Amino acid sequence: SSKIRDNTPIKKWFRTFSQRDATNWENFPDEVSSKDLNEDDFRAFVESYLRKIK
Repeated sequence: SSKIRDNTPIKKWFRTFSQRDATNWENFPDEVSSKDLNEDDFRAFVESYLRKIK
């Protein structure tokens, strides 16, 4: 995987804060997507996905 990363800038991001009850969606590295992303929709997506693969 390091070959893939060579000369590719990697923007680090995390979904939730460990020390407080808050999310970090507003700082998602993709400026276009960050306006539409949120925790509720993410959780709904994960629940839907997991139901489908059962």
